Amino acid sequence: MPAISRIRFTNLVFENGAKRYNDVIFQFDSYNGVILLENGGGKTVLVQAVLQTVLPHTLLGERKAKDTFALENSPAHLAVEWLISDRPRRYALTAVTLFHSKQGMDSYKYVYEYEPGDEHSLEGLPFVREVPNGPSRPSSKEEMADYYQYMSRNHLNAHYFTINREYQSYLEDNFKIINSEWKSVARINAAEGAVEGFFAGCSTTTQLVNQLLIPTVEEALAGGGTKDFVETFERQREHFKKHRQLRDKIEESQQVDMKINSYVNRYALYDEARQELLKVKGEARSLYQLANQQQEQVAQRLEEHQQATSRLQEQRQEWERKQASHHLAGRRQELDYTGQIYEERRKEYEEQHEEYEQKNSRLQNLEISQLKARIRSSEEEIKYYTEQIRNLAADPDVRNLEEKIKNNAGYLRYCYLQEERILEGKKQESQTELDKVNRELRELERNHEEQQNHYYKLREQKGQAEQQRIQAENDMQSIASQILANPVQEEVLKEKPKWEQRVAELERNRLENQGLVRRLQEEKRQLLEELAQLRPQLQTCARQEQSLKDLNDRIQEEQESLLLRMKELQTELYSVHSLYTQQSTIINQFEDLVENLRLQKERAILQESQVLALHTFYESSSYYGADPLVEGWIDDWREQFTYLEAGAVYVEKAAQQLGHSVSEYFAVYPFWAISLVCKTSEADNLLARLRRQAMVLTHPVFILTQEEARSILDNLIEPSHEAPEVGRRVFPANWEVNLSLPAFQNWKQELEKKAHDASSERWHREARLQEMEEFRKQLLQFWEKYPYEEACQVQQSWQELREQVVELDQGIRNREERLEEIDTRLDSLIKKNNEISEEHTHLSNRIMKAQDYIRKVSERDKAELDLRQCQELMLTREQEMERTKRQKERGDRRQQELKEDLLLIQQEFRYLLDQPLYHEVKTAIPRESKLNRALLETERRDLVDALHQKQKGRQHLEDRLNQARIAKKDSEKDLERKRRQCDTEIDEEFIFPPGGDEEINVIIQQTKALKQLLKRLEPGLKQAETDYAIAKDRFNQQEADFYKKFTQAVVFSQSLIVVKDELEQEHQDIQSKQNYLDEQAIILKAEEDMFKQALVELERYHERYEYLQDNIVYVDLPSPVVQDFSYQPMPIIKRYIKELEDKQAHLNQVGEGLEQEKSRLEQFCQEELQDIKLRRMVVNGLKYLDNYQEVGEWKNRLSNRIALAIRHAEDDMREHDRQLQQFINHIHSYLLTMAGELRAIPRKTRVKVEDSWKEIFQFDVPQWEEKEGKSELRKHIDWMLNEIESDRYRDENGKENYALMQKDIEKWLQAPQLLSNVMQGKNIKVKCRKVTADGKVSSYPSAWESSNQWSGGEKWSKNMALFLGIQNYLAEKRQAINPRMKRSRTVILDNPFGKASSEHILDPVFFIAEQLGFQIIALTALAEGKFISDYFPIVYSCRLRPSTNPDKYLIAADKEIRHAYFQDHDPEALRRLGEQKQMELF
Repeated sequence: MPAISRIRFTNLVFENGAKRYNDVIFQFDSYNGVILLENGGGKTVLVQAVLQTVLPHTLLGERKAKDTFALENSPAHLAVEWLISDRPRRYALTAVTLFHSKQGMDSYKYVYEYEPGDEHSLEGLPFVREVPNGPSRPSSKEEMADYYQYMSRNHLNAHYFTINREYQSYLEDNFKIINSEWKSVARINAAEGAVEGFFAGCSTTTQLVNQLLIPTVEEALAGGGTKDFVETFERQREHFKKHRQLRDKIEESQQVDMKINSYVNRYALYDEARQELLKVKGEARSLYQLANQQQEQVAQRLEEHQQATSRLQEQRQEWERKQASHHLAGRRQELDYTGQIYEERRKEYEEQHEEYEQKNSRLQNLEISQLKARIRSSEEEIKYYTEQIRNLAADPDVRNLEEKIKNNAGYLRYCYLQEERILEGKKQESQTELDKVNRELRELERNHEEQQNHYYKLREQKGQAEQQRIQAENDMQSIASQILANPVQEEVLKEKPKWEQRVAELERNRLENQGLVRRLQEEKRQLLEELAQLRPQLQTCARQEQSLKDLNDRIQEEQESLLLRMKELQTELYSVHSLYTQQSTIINQFEDLVENLRLQKERAILQESQVLALHTFYESSSYYGADPLVEGWIDDWREQFTYLEAGAVYVEKAAQQLGHSVSEYFAVYPFWAISLVCKTSEADNLLARLRRQAMVLTHPVFILTQEEARSILDNLIEPSHEAPEVGRRVFPANWEVNLSLPAFQNWKQELEKKAHDASSERWHREARLQEMEEFRKQLLQFWEKYPYEEACQVQQSWQELREQVVELDQGIRNREERLEEIDTRLDSLIKKNNEISEEHTHLSNRIMKAQDYIRKVSERDKAELDLRQCQELMLTREQEMERTKRQKERGDRRQQELKEDLLLIQQEFRYLLDQPLYHEVKTAIPRESKLNRALLETERRDLVDALHQKQKGRQHLEDRLNQARIAKKDSEKDLERKRRQCDTEIDEEFIFPPGGDEEINVIIQQTKALKQLLKRLEPGLKQAETDYAIAKDRFNQQEADFYKKFTQAVVFSQSLIVVKDELEQEHQDIQSKQNYLDEQAIILKAEEDMFKQALVELERYHERYEYLQDNIVYVDLPSPVVQDFSYQPMPIIKRYIKELEDKQAHLNQVGEGLEQEKSRLEQFCQEELQDIKLRRMVVNGLKYLDNYQEVGEWKNRLSNRIALAIRHAEDDMREHDRQLQQFINHIHSYLLTMAGELRAIPRKTRVKVEDSWKEIFQFDVPQWEEKEGKSELRKHIDWMLNEIESDRYRDENGKENYALMQKDIEKWLQAPQLLSNVMQGKNIKVKCRKVTADGKVSSYPSAWESSNQWSGGEKWSKNMALFLGIQNYLAEKRQAINPRMKRSRTVILDNPFGKASSEHILDPVFFIAEQLGFQIIALTALAEGKFISDYFPIVYSCRLRPSTNPDKYLIAADKEIRHAYFQDHDPEALRRLGEQKQMELF
């Protein structure tokens, strides 16, 4: 870090604007300087302002820059000029413009490097702007930003920054202005006299070392130190943890493999017993199957019996249904007959009644129309006579009468023609109907004759069908008796599908068996070929496997032997279970151990030789003399001293370098052989060590400092110099003790014993070394003979061959077993095929005859169908003939009626033709008229009379009119009465026909005859109705009773008499079958009970032996057993049960051993096996695998997995061991470096006292053996891994608390902790020397704790010395020191002196500062004191000067220079330190 040349503050306002530096420059030219400021004058502000130029925005203690400086109105400009090179002289400028911003405070940073005379140097910074006609003003932040940017764009050495980090990095990289140094400066200036505050937390040595010294060294050393360790540990944590886990995993895997092998071997015995039991169980199950088959056969026969019984019951029910149907048919026949009679009589009655109704309706319509015609006639007469009376006054002439008569003739003619047409129509209609009836009668006669002929033919066909049916049934019965085993129970039609199904099944079985035989034969051929290939392979593999097994066993045996020997020789390696997994660790440990033993052996030899020599020397002596023994100590202590050398070696080197002889130097100083040379600062430490060894010394030892030894050498050149007096001397304690003869004798005896002990120790060390070297050679030979990869390959190849042998052996056994199964299966299949052929032939014959039976059934069914058809047709013909007969009778009656109608119409015709006026008007032209014939006839007669008489009398007309009215009235009454009496529908449109009167008389006669006929028919109809109702009631009751019991009635095709005979025969057959079935039921029940008892017995014992489960394979039973079992099953069952008991007892005994083995393995897995996946595989295998083959495969899989896991684990462990060793080596190297660096810090605190150098501080850093240190680090790492796996770092849900773990890992890997581990609890000791009032440094240093009890000035002095030493140490580590710079770093101190004003207190501090190249700039309120003029050649006195504002003050600085100092040391500096003019602002 460069020294400060100048400092410039512009517009630095503080204390809320009350005080300010307008534009002040402090010039130091890299020399010490002091700034005198009264209390409250802003010493802290000045320090914080300077710090801003290196650490912008930094705090000073708790004070923030934005709170210290008043920036609200205008910015503050701060600049420092640094001297970065003295020859040639070059400067660096660091400037900061502080200003207020929204965030509180911000700044512009500027750097410029230049040579003397540069116009842009510190005073050339445009911090101040000239204002025309006014005072100068400070530049604004914008103006300075423009300037900085302009300079950075136009000058290569100018740089502008807005980011603090970039600014600070540039300063450190280019100007050696070290960030951390200035942070330390900030720390010691946090409060007045804060050098003590810098060490406030370091009251004890442990606190000083842990909180200050070690962090200082860590900061100085390259790399991240503890941070790197933490990051490495985090990256490698799983690897480190796995290193330990892998050791456990390998041992665990080996134990698992051993226990699994033991379990599988036990399982093999169990499986053998189990297979024997399974065989007996299979026979028992086959026995049960046989019993079931027998039972099923009996059950089938019982089922068939039951089916036969059910069929018989169905037949009985069917017979009962037929019987009931026969009775119902009888009732139906009775009902049909009575119904037919009733229907015929009802129909006949209804036909007559309908005819009567028609006649009656016709009669009533005729009578009503007759009355209506009379009424119309009376109305016409009334009209006519009324008109005649009205026309009486008129006298018509003859012509008019003739005209009317003529018209009347036309009208009458029309009426006669109309009546003729009506009568003719009726005649034609009746004649047509009569012709139709005649044709129908002739057709009925012909049909009746045909029906009789057909009926006779049907009766003949019926007889033929009956004969065919009887013949077919006889043939069917004959065939059934031939092919049915039990014709009573079985039916051909039901059995035939079974036979066909069985034949098809037999055919399928035969084809399947043939195909299976071919496949089995092909499989047998392939198996024989495979066995021919596998057996030689097995022999070859077995030989190879045995060879590799022997080699692997040799490797394992040698390894086990070496491991056992290794653990005996080195107990620390007791946890090592493989020479391969920790090969590097073992090699390192034994190499270290051999080397350590070699050193111990050499020491023992030396000690023995020394003791023996001493013993020999004094053995015959009667008094005590001296002999030298210290060379070994020099070697042991050399590393703990900066310089330590034997006098003889020192003088030999000096003689060689200075060109003199050793003899010459011996003449000057004859004690070189018993002298030791060291640094002055370490002489007392060496003296103390030698005094502690006084009891073992055999000669005196003189201690020379380097200065004293150099003085002796110089004495040879300047003989006037006297040989120095050696003040530090150590004499053997024995010299004083052994002056007494008894004590000397005792000492000689003790010396003899020590000589003997030394010999024994030497022999033991040599034997131990030889043993270790021999063992190390054995290890190396083992690894050379069996390299890790080769050993792994041997084991892997052996495992693979072993699996291959097991697989081949199992494959051969499986194939041999399969061959036995195939042979047994082939014999069974051939036997079954023979049985199938015999059964197939027998069933085929049955099926052929069953086909004949079916043809007979068809013939019988056809005959029955023909018979039913004949019976139905005959019944139909009978009914048709009866209907034809009734139709003919009705036709005859209708024929007679129609003939009578025709006769009546002829009579009406004759009556019409016989009318007098008919012939009179026959020639007249017909004219339509609405008047009736009677009125027209009357009119004609009147017209004719009128023509003859011209006119009748009025009275006559009136009488006729009254008669007409009376007639009308009477007719209306008769019509009304007739309507009320009428019981048929009246046709109002009906017109009374001509001849209606005669028709009325005829109809009256006809209805009378019909009434009489109906009266005769009615009793017969009622009787038929009554008979039909009775028959219907009987039938309905019979039908209701029938359908309560049956769902459908049987329809008989035969006559009920034949059916009755058949039903009686069928009933006898049913009863015979029932008797046979009852006898069979008794036999089958006995057989069923026998096999049921057998099954119950087998099932009862199944509860104990469980041989009926599906997983039990059937085993073929011996033929005698199968044959005898059908007759006496129980003795056979008891024999098998006894065998089961024996086999089960043996299996239980073996199983108990297996369960114990299994429990031990399960317990081991649950309690000790950490590999979860392996544990799951083992436990699942134990839990779910229940056959030996699966267990064997499971064992092989596990063995392969375990072997592979061990191989991987060993590979990983070797790698993890290497990584762990690297990590430990890294830490150990770092700790060694740190210990050396700690020892180097005191060298930075040397002072010169009376031409000799002494170090104010001494750091006693314990040393440790590398082997022990690494071992302790390994233990520490293992302990850390154990800790982080504990529950402490997991929450209640088992989730890892990473933050807490990270915090502890950082703590455990702190350098103090690691040093404590390797030093095994020994502490670093810090001591310091006190500077006395006479300017001397005490010879005996005080402990750090004691030094903190010194006076204030003494404590400040030693603290300041250590602070400067630490700062120099850091600086040298961070940046190279420029040798051309007398002062290469700066310390600014706020009121540093405090209680330290004495010269003897300050001298060492400033001496150290001078030696280390420190420039000290102090701020103090002490204006008096010699120390200011002694140590500070430049003094600035700052005072407050009122400004134009009485409440505001300006700070003015007056410089004072010690001209004498500069004239003696650097006259050129006086020129550079010329006066600077202060600018006036505001």
